[in-house]
Amino acid sequence: MFPSKEEYRRLFKGLTEVLPAGKASLRIVEPTARDVDLDVEVTPSNPQAARIGAKIRVGGTVVLFFGQGGVFEVPPGGGRYTNRSQLDEIEVLCSAVLEGRYEEVVTRSGRDIVGARAKVVLADGPVSEVWREASWKLFTRKQKELYTYAPY
Repeated sequence: MFPSKEEYRRLFKGLTEVLPAGKASLRIVEPTARDVDLDVEVTPSNPQAARIGAKIRVGGTVVLFFGQGGVFEVPPGGGRYTNRSQLDEIEVLCSAVLEGRYEEVVTRSGRDIVGARAKVVLADGPVSEVWREASWKLFTRKQKELYTYAPY
């Protein structure tokens, strides 16, 4: 059986409640989009810490957004980045980001983010994801920016 909306809510509330008061704000919204059941935003008070976002489809893939451009997709059964269930895998990834164990290289074309290489350092070792936007702007100048983040 898949986690319920309430289980996802408890997970993200639990992640932020263990932080000292005022270190982060949590926003959970039920959007009107058909393909998303919950939208989550964890915003750090420290501008040097990475923000966390999540788009959750109950019974489906959870897409996590870290920092400027990192994207990690956790499938319904989990097990993509660890050998854990979906909820446990989300918790482990987000906890590492909250602890500042996350960095990324973001590729920009002008002001637009067109790709990212993101790395989260877990207790079992680092996990990473890479994405790049397909574009007709093959010859436009692109800049790469390294972001290393502080704990919340």
